[in-house]
Parts: sequence; C-alpha cells; structure tokens
Amino acid sequence: MGSNCLASKALEKTTLRIIGGEFRSRKLQYTVDLRTRPMKDRTREAVMNLLGGTLFECVVF
Repeated sequence: MGSNCLASKALEKTTLRIIGGEFRSRKLQYTVDLRTRPMKDRTREAVMNLLGGTLFECVVF
C-alpha cells in the first residue's frame, strides 16, 4: 500500500451499528481511524456479557 492509498482510506466514512441498550439498532457515522478498527459484533457482545454485572451506571465506549 502506498501513502496515497492510506491517505484516502483515512478520510473514508463508515457506519457503526449499536447492538444493545437504549440505542439498539441505531447507526453512527464516523471517519475511519487507521490506528483502530471496530470489534466484531460477537466479540463485543461476549465482552459486555462478561463485564455486564460489574459495570453499573458506567459509560462504555
């Protein structure tokens, strides 16, 4: 990948679907950050299931 390809990828917008809670099924639009990537739905669900009982009134990103 050349630097031009990375630069154009960095400006790309995509959507992230909320899979649980009050805002379930809503979609957020965001600009791609090449340093991170969203977790797969199954992974995120498994992590939240493990932590769910210990995270009372917490904001989780």
